[in-house]
Amino acid sequence: MNCTGTDFYAQSDANGAQRDADNARRTADQAYMSASYTNDEIKKLEEIVTTLENKIRG
Repeated sequence: MNCTGTDFYAQSDANGAQRDADNARRTADQAYMSASYTNDEIKKLEEIVTTLENKIRG
């Protein structure tokens, strides 16, 4: 596949955003299992995950 520099960087950014979303999802999952997190902290993590997922989808 022939990619322009812009395509390459866009794909790289998308891959990075996917990794960030995956990491945020794992963090949110861990938060549910941890009594040390408050509901407000869990909601904030969920908002971060949603934001990252929306950025990935464009």
